[in-house]
Amino acid sequence: MKAISILLAVSLVTFCNALEDTKENRASQADRYLKVNPPSEQFGKIVTSMVRDLPESQKENWTKLMPENLDEKTLTKDMKELLIETFSAGELKALADLYSTPEGRSALEKLQTYQATTSGLMNRAMRSAIEKTRAQLRKNGPPKDRKQE
Repeated sequence: MKAISILLAVSLVTFCNALEDTKENRASQADRYLKVNPPSEQFGKIVTSMVRDLPESQKENWTKLMPENLDEKTLTKDMKELLIETFSAGELKALADLYSTPEGRSALEKLQTYQATTSGLMNRAMRSAIEKTRAQLRKNGPPKDRKQE
């Protein structure tokens, strides 16, 4: 529920602070977003997650060498292009605004866990509804079309 509230707040902020959706504004807001959420930081989180599965004797080397071998300039350029292609200027502004606050960063990190958990809950609910629907169809047949009545 908190995640939905956060997304609604971001939507409201975006609406109230509408920004002309030009390529220049998208680029400017993409730069703001990448400044508060740098690709190198995102890469570091992925590396940290990846090395968890490595033997203890290899973790230190991988943790040290992976960031050194990252072509950060190319990654940043490619991510900026993707941001500009994907989001409007207002959406990028909202994301940059959200990532620039500790609460926003925390909420977005928690949102990934929430979405993963929600996915499991949704799958369980879907399987249950499918089972009930199949049982209902076996028992009663397909519902009658009301237009024919």
